[in-house]
Amino acid sequence: MRYTYRCDVCRASAPSRGSRADARADRDDHRDRAHHGLSPDDGIDQTPGPVDQLITHALNRAAARARGERRSSRDHPDAQPAIRQATLLLAAGAAVIILLGLLIR
Repeated sequence: MRYTYRCDVCRASAPSRGSRADARADRDDHRDRAHHGLSPDDGIDQTPGPVDQLITHALNRAAARARGERRSSRDHPDAQPAIRQATLLLAAGAAVIILLGLLIR
């Protein structure tokens, strides 16, 4: 899961980070620089990465099919880029594993 610091007062967001500790560091840095150490209304949000989005999308489609609904990914245009990115990441990871397996022999 990814973590993103956001400041509701400034309407600013830091880049997504891989850990909550990194997002807290962004928060502390922002508070020191922009708010002189004070605590504005802010928060750290969990932001799903492309693989998380792919899994969620697949589970939602399976649940819809179980209910007898017919939906496609065209019904959710926001899902298209995430599915494409997650598929590319999974394919690249599989290719790396295969190449490493061939090289180790």
